[in-house]
Amino acid sequence: MGDLQSSLDKIIFSSSEFNSLELEKSSLEKIVASHQEKVDMLHAQLQGRLAFDFADPVRGFDRSKVKGVVARLITVKNDKYATALEVAAGGKLYQVVVDEAIVGKALLERGQLKRRVTIIPLDKIQGRRVSSSTCEEASSVAGKFGSLASAAIELVGFHEELRNAVEYVFGATLVVDEANAANKVCDLLKTRTVTLEGDVYDPSGTISGGSKNNLGTTLSKLSELDKASTALSQELAHLERVQSRLTSMQTMAKKHEDLNGKLELAVAELAAVEKHISQTTYGMLCEKVEVMSKELKEAEAEMKDMQTEKEVKWDLHRSLKEREAELTKKREDKLKDIEARIKNGKENASKASKKALEASSRSQTLSLELAELQKEVLSSKAALEVAKKSVLDANADEAKLLVELKDITVRFDEAKAMMKGLENEIKRCSSELKALADEKETLEKQKETMKLEMKKSAIQVAKYEKDRSSAERGIANMLQKHVWIETEKEVFGVPGSDYDFEKANPVEMSIKLKSLKDEQSTLAKKINKKVMGMLEKTEGECTELIRKRKVISNDKMKIEAFVEELDVKKKAELERTWKKVNQDFGSIFSTLLPGTSAKLEPPEGMQPWEGLEVRVAFGNVWKQSLTELSGGQRSLLALSLILSLLLFKPAPMYILDEVDAALDLSHTQNIGNMLKTHFSQSQFIVVSLKEGMFNNANVIFRTKFIDGVSTVTRTIGTRESFASQEKSPARKRSFFRRPSEKEN
Repeated sequence: MGDLQSSLDKIIFSSSEFNSLELEKSSLEKIVASHQEKVDMLHAQLQGRLAFDFADPVRGFDRSKVKGVVARLITVKNDKYATALEVAAGGKLYQVVVDEAIVGKALLERGQLKRRVTIIPLDKIQGRRVSSSTCEEASSVAGKFGSLASAAIELVGFHEELRNAVEYVFGATLVVDEANAANKVCDLLKTRTVTLEGDVYDPSGTISGGSKNNLGTTLSKLSELDKASTALSQELAHLERVQSRLTSMQTMAKKHEDLNGKLELAVAELAAVEKHISQTTYGMLCEKVEVMSKELKEAEAEMKDMQTEKEVKWDLHRSLKEREAELTKKREDKLKDIEARIKNGKENASKASKKALEASSRSQTLSLELAELQKEVLSSKAALEVAKKSVLDANADEAKLLVELKDITVRFDEAKAMMKGLENEIKRCSSELKALADEKETLEKQKETMKLEMKKSAIQVAKYEKDRSSAERGIANMLQKHVWIETEKEVFGVPGSDYDFEKANPVEMSIKLKSLKDEQSTLAKKINKKVMGMLEKTEGECTELIRKRKVISNDKMKIEAFVEELDVKKKAELERTWKKVNQDFGSIFSTLLPGTSAKLEPPEGMQPWEGLEVRVAFGNVWKQSLTELSGGQRSLLALSLILSLLLFKPAPMYILDEVDAALDLSHTQNIGNMLKTHFSQSQFIVVSLKEGMFNNANVIFRTKFIDGVSTVTRTIGTRESFASQEKSPARKRSFFRRPSEKEN
């Protein structure tokens, strides 16, 4: 057994750690399953909107050039802005980003796309962004309303190579928390603003808002999907570590379990042998010897204690004897003195009879003194007893004080050593503190230098921004004043053109300009100037009409994209509803009519959103038409379809009026079981005349017509139904009511 114990001690294994790891593994598996389910659910919800599948337009096509849908390329920094950002992006959120325009063209022509998409090529797209001065002014205006204003692009995270696309989607929009502040910012800065609730204020004067159903769900669910995926990865890594640890411990666990079993068997055998030996004469004698040896040791220890106590008591006895002898001697001396005085008094009394009365009085006085002395002797004896007790108490107190003195001495030495260590620690900390103070001073100087550099940079940036704004305003004024610049700007600086700035000589151009002006003044006398004004007016109107047509075309494209998006959402929602209703429809019908199955499926060549038909099977044989069913089977089929539709969005209460009228008792019983199984969170009031329905009721109201008066009696349902409801306190109980029965 000693060898087994030593072998067991050599094994480095902790059963508690192994069990805790197994429990942790089981818990982690549940958590991973929960996270995986959540990720799959979110991925399925987003797949219909954000899926972008395409075939390679050419062999060896580099798919990294297709970045993906905008919604998947950004991250929302704060979930409360999800609705505002989704509204700000609009249909652009579902557009696809590619590296080059040629890639987008190839995808549209040979990518076999399954739906219409809008391509954003990074090399062609030109995004707009609200200037920093506009953002600062917007924040100032919003602050007066107790609100916050930010550029939409600052509220999303993205890769730097996608900046052009993100600026194209979010760059021209401000997000303002409150509606009044958003309206004011839009009016003052002529910039499109969006509130947290999704209301849009456009500089053109339009305001969008209203229903908030499904607003912000895409970005918020994407953010939730990222968090869930991160949590899933972390838990999977943790589970892998635990699994690895368990795998490494399983071998040692098996070896430890084998040795432990052998050790327990050896211990049990040893206990049985010891028990057998203890029942023999030798065992009884050994036990008796052990008891006697223990009693002998206790007696010797007690004898030593008594010997010590005896010496202490004898010392006390001797000291008390000496005290008693001293007090006795004093008492005898005093008695002798008193006797001598009495003797003298008697002699005086005999000699002086005349003074007998005085002597008698003195004798009485002396008697009283004698009585007082006797009392004093008794008091001395009592004082002696008190003194003995005081000596005992003083000895006990002295022993306690000696113990306390030793304890205090030890504590003093420990405190002294601790104080010395603390003094050394204080010296070390002081030196470290001094070094840290020097480092802090150096860092403070660096900080001040960096602040100064930052201020200089900020001034330069502000100057550059001011110059850029001035240049933009100058360009805008020139574009507004000279319409021809817009049409001719493509040939500016082109060699050989009229706008070749390198070959043009400013002096010659000035002379030519002067001659042209002289010629213009000469011709002005012969030409009607109003015609040019009318021409410019007509051209302006034409330009405005072209602009309006472009706006209308853009709006048309947006509306078509939105309609297409709604169509996709409608199809996805119809398909989801079909799958859920089809599953519940089959489950309910098989419960009502065992041995059968039912389903909703689209006709051949059609999609679920285009139409569905009901199919019924008895066993494995599917019926070709519902006309093959009996009237009761059709009733059950219709009831199953209605209840499966209701189960898609359950209500808290339902009222069913004799839905089992055309059914036999077994089908009625199945209806009750189905209601308890599939509608556990709803309450039913069922009007019925059949006993099979009552067996599933929690409470029954019976109405009868007695003596010309309608009476209602309330009874509790069957024990089985009531017990099943009591086991599930969260389940709402069903109520069943029986219609009135006239008694003849």
